[in-house]
Amino acid sequence: MPRTEFDPPIPLTACWLHWIAISTGDQAGVMEVMGLTRPSPISFAAAAEFIDTDAHGGRTPEGLSRVYVSPELDGWTLVIGR
Repeated sequence: MPRTEFDPPIPLTACWLHWIAISTGDQAGVMEVMGLTRPSPISFAAAAEFIDTDAHGGRTPEGLSRVYVSPELDGWTLVIGR
């Protein structure tokens, strides 16, 4: 999902947050290499809420398997989750 002026990047913070920064703008390629399936477009704001909820919501199967793959940010793609 390409970033637009209506979806500005915001800080993503949560307890137990894990992330990887990859020097590429190829979001689809990152997802393919990592074996990620069933992508759903989501805004930065919604991603921040889901990541925080996953971090505090206990060890549910969904919360442990969901990650956020950012659009390109200054040449980088971020993979963020619990």
